[in-house]
Amino acid sequence: MVLHNVKTRKFKSILAFTLACLITISNSTYAASQTAEPYDASQLPKKIQIGIRTSAFLVGSFSNSKWGGFCADFSNALKLEVASKNLKIDFPDFVPIQNIYRANDNYSRYDGLQSGTVDIECGPNSVASLALLDSEGRKFSETIDFASHLFYKTGVRLLLREEDAQTLSSSNWKNEPINLKIGVLATTTTSEQLTAQGIKLFYPNVEVVAATDLDPNAKNIALDKLESGDIGAFASDSLNIKTLFERGVEVSSDRTLQERKPFGARGYTIFPSSPGDYLPHLAPEEWAIMVPKREGYPTQALKKLINTVLSKPELNIDWRKQLERSEDINPPKDDSLWYLLIVILSLAFLFRAIIAKWFHLLFNRPTQRNYASMSDKLVQAAEPIQNLIDQQIREGIAVDAAVKEIATDIAIQVKKNNKKVEHKLEEWGKSLGDEMISNNVKDVIKLAFRLSDIPPP
Repeated sequence: MVLHNVKTRKFKSILAFTLACLITISNSTYAASQTAEPYDASQLPKKIQIGIRTSAFLVGSFSNSKWGGFCADFSNALKLEVASKNLKIDFPDFVPIQNIYRANDNYSRYDGLQSGTVDIECGPNSVASLALLDSEGRKFSETIDFASHLFYKTGVRLLLREEDAQTLSSSNWKNEPINLKIGVLATTTTSEQLTAQGIKLFYPNVEVVAATDLDPNAKNIALDKLESGDIGAFASDSLNIKTLFERGVEVSSDRTLQERKPFGARGYTIFPSSPGDYLPHLAPEEWAIMVPKREGYPTQALKKLINTVLSKPELNIDWRKQLERSEDINPPKDDSLWYLLIVILSLAFLFRAIIAKWFHLLFNRPTQRNYASMSDKLVQAAEPIQNLIDQQIREGIAVDAAVKEIATDIAIQVKKNNKKVEHKLEEWGKSLGDEMISNNVKDVIKLAFRLSDIPPP
């Protein structure tokens, strides 16, 4: 980790927490920079319960009975990966996770992973959080592990009143101490960093907010203090701060966290606000997917499966860019016409795809899907099957959807007792190892076997 804008000699006495973070993060990597190791499918659990933490909206959210954010896309991609290998793994409905920031004797972080009710926790969980202590005084790293392909890196920002942000902006805040009173939640990586020896030189007025008997939720207390002026700012990961700014607070599952309107509509802002700028002298927060670590549990197989999914470009590149853009609270205003043009073009392409789809269904499908007339040899039948896939793609249908539709069509004919098509499918299945056959065609045949309830040869 790099500590920005501070001379090395000032940090000889950094707390053991920071050293633990260095050791832990040194073993991690970003998905885009390394190919995932193959995973042993036979070692995976027969049921995988995914929990999604909902404190940062774009990372994980549950609204209007619908899951959204990076974690929803990651979870769906994981299910597709498992399905592509014909693995029979049960995925129950996602579990929403809301960390209740209580005192150490009743702290809820990673409860699901430690109790065995959750197999994968996706959310704004930093690798450094594993150096924190659980309710029994153990480091979380003793019972929790993480997939080494990290999905995002961010930093710490402040939620504060606009006038205080203006005052800070006019100061030399990157090199001089920030004397504003900053509130931070106890038992978090942010509190550990801001109170570390050496770092306190730059943040001399930090208040660590813990739960009380009267109010069992520390986050509730901290935001009360911010609104009353008892603290000048609230510190947390950038996307957690952005969620408070744009969406406010929803009532927590145990009713200890009260509802609050978006802070951005009430005279508050985010500091620093420039893209890529965070509070100086602090280590970055590197987010990872968390899994249980206990004797007899297939931790390594699950981590390799997660790394395989995180290696997909739509997750490790597209989503990372989307998360980076979402941190900017001042998007360029002159781009509104471009956004409108993009929307219009998107609607035009969507309309074209719908029309093409209807033409395909009404006129083309019956004559082009006569699988019984295709060759028994997959190397010869592969070309007309690939042509069906290519035609769907030209009509605006995604590759995965095209593969699924054609496989479903074959399976329907088999289930209608079309013996010729069933015979073709069984013969095609014998050539799945042929390297001359494209992966898309192989995926069609594999999925058709699965949907037809016929074991592949």
